[in-house]
Parts: sequence; C-alpha cells; structure tokens
Amino acid sequence: MSACEQIKSSAQDAILELETEIVDLEEKIETYKFRIQNAQTQIHSLRRFLTPEESGQGMSTLTNGALTGVVAEMLSDLYPQSVHYKDLTDLILQNGNDIPVKQPEKAVLSCLSKLTRSGSIKSTGKGYYESVNAREKSGGEEYQ
Repeated sequence: MSACEQIKSSAQDAILELETEIVDLEEKIETYKFRIQNAQTQIHSLRRFLTPEESGQGMSTLTNGALTGVVAEMLSDLYPQSVHYKDLTDLILQNGNDIPVKQPEKAVLSCLSKLTRSGSIKSTGKGYYESVNAREKSGGEEYQ
C-alpha cells in the first residue's frame, strides 16, 4: 500500500469514527433535552401546590414543553371561547408564569402552531385560537 493510499484509508477511518461520534452525541443531546423538559414540567406541576412565597419565587418560569402544556390547558379551560395569542400570553403572565424570552408572544405563537399541527387546537381567525372540544375529536358524538 502506498503512502497516499494509507493516508486516504486513515482519513476515511477517521471520518467514519467522527460521524459515529456525532450521531452518539446527537442522541445524548436529545436524551438530555427530553430529561430537561420532563424536569421543567414536573417543577411547574409541583409549584401549583405552593404559594409564590413557598416556591421561592414569585413567578414560575415556563420553557419548552411546559409552556406548550400551559397554552393547551388554558385554551381547554376557555373553550368554546376563541382567544387572541397576545391575550393568551397576557393571561399566562398574569397567572404568575414567566416566559423567559424577549418576545413572549412569539413563544406562545410557536406553541400554538405546534398544537394546531397536532390537532389539539384550531385557528378561528387571524391570531385567534380555540381548543378542539371532545365532540369534534370523537367525530361529532357528544359524551354523555
């Protein structure tokens, strides 16, 4: 084997090794993201049992999945009323939650988009959303 072939072979081996390492790291990142999201959701759920003083902070910080859950829950509670995403953001903040981004409305809008794609909610007009009720989910039959 010539020196050039050895270099090519070594380079190919190194590339394969690095690609495998990248895949492993990406899987670990996704696992950690999932664990963080679950922990944040659990913290948010547990803080409901505490007063703001007991929880150590006046506001509950919402990120990722926790915010999406709160958005879905609020729309479900407000059903059949449609709510504008800016009003929904205000309601979330007024309920003692913090959305730690520069533009909370955009974070809420992103959650609304995800929930719309999943079929949990629907858009009822420009910027307005409502929960999909049980009757619509079951194909038109009401629960008794």
